[in-house]
Amino acid sequence: MRNLRLLLRLSLGALLLSLPACDLLDDLSTTEDLDVLDDVGDIRDVTPDTTPGDTTQPDATTDTRPPTDVATDTTDAEEDTVPPPPPCPRDDRSSEQGPRTLLLGLNYEADGGEGRRLRTLTLQQDGTIADNGVTIDVGQRLTQIVFAANGLFAYGIGESYELLTIEARSAGSVEVIERTTLPGAGYRSLRLSPDGQRLHVVGFNSTTEGGGIHAFYIACDGTLQRDAEAYAPVVLASDLAFVDDDVAVVAGGQRTFDTPILEDVRLMRWTGFGWDELFAGDFFAESVRSGRIAVAPDRSLIALPNNGTFTAEGGAVLLLRREGDTLVEVQRLTGLEDVEDAWFSPDGQTLIVNEVEPGRIAVFRRQGASFVASTPVTGLGLPDYVTMVLRGNQQGRVLVPSVRPAGNSTITVLNVSAPGQVQVTSTFQLGNGVENIPGPIAVRP
Repeated sequence: MRNLRLLLRLSLGALLLSLPACDLLDDLSTTEDLDVLDDVGDIRDVTPDTTPGDTTQPDATTDTRPPTDVATDTTDAEEDTVPPPPPCPRDDRSSEQGPRTLLLGLNYEADGGEGRRLRTLTLQQDGTIADNGVTIDVGQRLTQIVFAANGLFAYGIGESYELLTIEARSAGSVEVIERTTLPGAGYRSLRLSPDGQRLHVVGFNSTTEGGGIHAFYIACDGTLQRDAEAYAPVVLASDLAFVDDDVAVVAGGQRTFDTPILEDVRLMRWTGFGWDELFAGDFFAESVRSGRIAVAPDRSLIALPNNGTFTAEGGAVLLLRREGDTLVEVQRLTGLEDVEDAWFSPDGQTLIVNEVEPGRIAVFRRQGASFVASTPVTGLGLPDYVTMVLRGNQQGRVLVPSVRPAGNSTITVLNVSAPGQVQVTSTFQLGNGVENIPGPIAVRP
């Protein structure tokens, strides 16, 4: 293991040294993160330059430069006011009972350099994963992927601040059809509106140049129309989740410099033209940064994990309840470490949270109005991303890409079989070597 640690330091050292020190400090939980190479290195530590107040980044425009092996069909994203596109079918459930396409970002090359690849796989009906042998170059390291509601298109965001529109009608036919450049920020949150009409992109930055919520309308052909007037400037915004058809909870907005802003969680309403703030609450004494906020299927509870770096509250999961136009704390799950994403099971009786550095999935079972800890899934190795099938005969399946201590990368398939009960059902081997270290994953709805 010490030899593996040394090899990884050598292969990734040049990449890490090329990054500004401020970026490393922003994402490292502690100065000891570089020693977690028993788990083949923390891939989350390689982030773009998002220096606060950086005005050198372009405004949102469409990049018409054709990258290698990527389609060049683009649309103009500079319109200030964009009318919503006409209604079109949004929810194609034809694959509900069948196999599902998986999209997986691969964020490193064999020499430890920046990976810019997207790999396709298929989740079979029996819960196993099949390799389609398709990998494309998307031109940037991806930080998040989400499917459109109809499952025919997907959207990806990455470290070059490019929002990609991906045609993904099948696992064997995937193509980038549109590229839109956003202002410089840290992007990890892509959220669809409940009706599937809009895509909201959340940028994490200490200024409102890029920090906030961008709004895009989704056309029938999957392409995006940006509504610049609907942009909501929210400093240090990290994620949003809809708790109603037009109301969302937003993590962010606090500020500890200049004129302090204590409120760190917000309730905001989409008006059709932008966002109105309904409520702002101070739930954490220090900073909050959430990988993925979860909302229970009946919308009765909100789970907000805090993976803030410079805070003693960085391992807490806040459970909130909406009461009219306010948010009320119900419970705080503590004793966790390096939490990232939260997911409720389709029946709302199980809550799972990935703990990245410990290499486990924390599992909680609903008991009355609260949640109690159940048996976790361990031995995963840096599970930075998680996704779940939420409908059909595979609902409750959880997909966890990870890097195991032995150096091999995998996707572990879990199944929520009963409240608080999560078991491993299969494991797909991605391969050895840094070129197979997985990034974000998305499953066709």
